[in-house]
Amino acid sequence: MGKLVGGLLFIGTLMLGCGMLVAETAGDLVTETGVSESMVGGLFMAAATSLPELITVDHLLRTGSVQRSWAGTSADDDPVEMSGAHGSSMSKP
Repeated sequence: MGKLVGGLLFIGTLMLGCGMLVAETAGDLVTETGVSESMVGGLFMAAATSLPELITVDHLLRTGSVQRSWAGTSADDDPVEMSGAHGSSMSKP
């Protein structure tokens, strides 16, 4: 139990430090470039929310799962059936 609490405190402190670093960096970026705070915040948010998808696609491409990285399907799934065309459902019959 003590290791768990210590680990959580470490991760929490690390996240706090990283958050402060990101905020400081964003402030410096606004000051040096003259771009609005909203624009910098939006760009940082877009980058942060896109990272999981980018990492997933990178992994799938590196492991040879090109079909899954493209459509989120397995190689034997029918793309027409997955799209809902012809009034079919998302599941196979």
